Amino acid sequence: MWNAYYTYEDVSALRAELSDAPDRADLDQAVSRAAQYDNEAALALLLDAGADLRAESLPVERRQCAIVGQSLAFVRVAFAHGVTPATCPNGENAIWEAVKWGKEDDAASAELVVLLRAAGWSAAATGDEQTPVQIATAKGWPATAAALTAP
Repeated sequence: MWNAYYTYEDVSALRAELSDAPDRADLDQAVSRAAQYDNEAALALLLDAGADLRAESLPVERRQCAIVGQSLAFVRVAFAHGVTPATCPNGENAIWEAVKWGKEDDAASAELVVLLRAAGWSAAATGDEQTPVQIATAKGWPATAAALTAP
């Protein structure tokens, strides 16, 4: 069976496994693994090989948008391959997640918010009682707060 475990350690192993023509379920598993390890190089290889972020081999209730909670570099790769809100299931809270759980600094977070908003994600979606602006303000991220409220 095709083994997506290598997407977090060794992109050359992933490249070799992709030559074995994985099926949709294998690709979906590998995209999930690439997201788990925020591995943009693995994501690029997978998307180039025909993967997408729809996770259609999974039951609807288990589908997740692979860019949610990922780094700016990971999101850039996804967007370069045409990912949109329509092709990324259950990603409505992508901006809230990026601000709430963001691993990056204010400048990178602001850039990520700008990219997500430009691609069609809403800055109004929340995952709890705090809005993304409130979270950015509490973190001391003025550039992110400004990106969230810009017209």
